[in-house]
Amino acid sequence: MRPVLEIHDLRVEFDTFEGVAHVLDGVHLTLGKRETLGLVGETGCGKSITAKAILRLLPIPPARILSGKILFNGVDLLKISDEEMKKIRGRDIAMVFQDPMTFLNPVFTIEEQLVDVLMAHSDREVSQKRMDREKAKKKAIELLREVKIPQPELRIKSYPYEFSGGMRQRVLIAMALSSSPQILIADEPTTALDVTIQAQILKLLKDLVDQHGHSVLLISHDLGVVAKLCKRISVMYAGNIVEDCSTPQLFRNPLHPYTRGLLGSILTFKEKKQEAQGILGTLPNLISPPSGCRFHPRCGEAMKVCEREKPPMIKIEGGHWVSCHLFRHPFSQKERVD
Repeated sequence: MRPVLEIHDLRVEFDTFEGVAHVLDGVHLTLGKRETLGLVGETGCGKSITAKAILRLLPIPPARILSGKILFNGVDLLKISDEEMKKIRGRDIAMVFQDPMTFLNPVFTIEEQLVDVLMAHSDREVSQKRMDREKAKKKAIELLREVKIPQPELRIKSYPYEFSGGMRQRVLIAMALSSSPQILIADEPTTALDVTIQAQILKLLKDLVDQHGHSVLLISHDLGVVAKLCKRISVMYAGNIVEDCSTPQLFRNPLHPYTRGLLGSILTFKEKKQEAQGILGTLPNLISPPSGCRFHPRCGEAMKVCEREKPPMIKIEGGHWVSCHLFRHPFSQKERVD
């Protein structure tokens, strides 16, 4: 069965005052129907840029897509017209952003904003008449009730500032789900929330996904958050996917040195570690990224070939892929970088 979303060799550059930043360096990603996929990595590695590229929300200029395909049900989103993309964006592919206060208009009530979204989506449907405001309001109240906002008939009259951060995030989720999209992209949906509210939002997302069968791309730097919701995880480093496998495989047998570093930095009660083991160094400057494997300057297992060649994605076992020279063929110790 063809995946609902396929990204092939996506390369994106940004013009900056310092020079050209090579942000995405050949990203490959797939998302199956009714699948929940986590995209994890450090801040600045290109996760949100990938999401915005899918929705064609990159600012062009200064952004520039050099190559690649983004296939939605077999249709390349990079080749269709702006009008065709507008019909897909929000209706078939929806996004929940990480800062709800930024994406909710403070001068309009929740009712006005939800109703406008519902009417806009219905207006794009050729097969049905435009939804009137009264019907849209009833649907908006149903959506607020579905995302567990108490007394939705009263709270729909409120302004965003009258809601807590968690409640505002629920409103954004309601907006994203208003047109029953095939794909839901959640970009750090719990970052600005405290731990208790994070757990509530994650449970809400999981319940909604199980109920409606959306395909979900969850973007996060927190492996713990991703593990609670996602069945498969793709690990990104400096604009590259370095490992892709099921969630149990990743935690049981991480292969890429970067993935092992991420997991090693997590404190657990079982291991009783005194302090987290961080990854040495910092993310590379994407204006002049390292040659070969972009992780090699920080990698304790780097070899000379890592400086010369970018490693391809290699299938190690059922559904477990890794981009690392360590798994291509055995190298002698002389190949190691001193």
